[in-house]
Amino acid sequence: MEEVLKLSSILGDPTRFNIYNHLKTTEMPITAQEVSEKFHIHPNVARSHLTKLEDSNLIISEAHKTGKGGRPRLLYKLSDHLTQLTFSYDVYQLLSNLLLCTISTFGEEGKEALYKTAIKMGIAYIKDYYHQNAPSKPIKHGKDKIFLIKEAAEKIGMRLSIQGSPDYSSISLHISRCPFQTIVPQNEELTRCIHRSFVQGMIYYFFKNATFSDSNKTVGLEAGICTYSVEKLF
Repeated sequence: MEEVLKLSSILGDPTRFNIYNHLKTTEMPITAQEVSEKFHIHPNVARSHLTKLEDSNLIISEAHKTGKGGRPRLLYKLSDHLTQLTFSYDVYQLLSNLLLCTISTFGEEGKEALYKTAIKMGIAYIKDYYHQNAPSKPIKHGKDKIFLIKEAAEKIGMRLSIQGSPDYSSISLHISRCPFQTIVPQNEELTRCIHRSFVQGMIYYFFKNATFSDSNKTVGLEAGICTYSVEKLF
């Protein structure tokens, strides 16, 4: 269990998690420079992520001489060390409820901290997804950004439907499936606010001045859908 918690912490960073997944699927060892270019991060940041993965025995490095003199470069590849990172569903649900109930004891201050964290995680998630899946040229049109958000959300189990104004300066956003809902069914209010804040974070990454409002407060998790109005996208 201690190892699971440690590795969960190491892989909790979205960029580091995706670097690890990339190494799982690539056949050839890679350098920090290649990681830097792949994930659009500074080489020093790439080396820092790789070092943390290596310190946790998830990957290993080998020195490779270039034949041009100077220091050999390090090549990174997946370790042969097998690690079980999976909680059973019951344990995962119990842990989720424990954490949310603990947060609830801190009252509004605890809830506010949770919502802010969910927004930050939404921003981090869409930023990472965008850099990995966007075309080589930056996405300029607001409609394309919105549908990239929809695609990214569906990758983690959300089901979003979007209705936009003619210029997509405002949208109606419907969440009819939420990955958090089955984990914490006893905390409907917190669950709704977690997925609302997470989606807010994704929207804020592209649209800094967007505003959110519940367009129908009587429609909630019991009805299987949450509906929000999002305005001032651009």
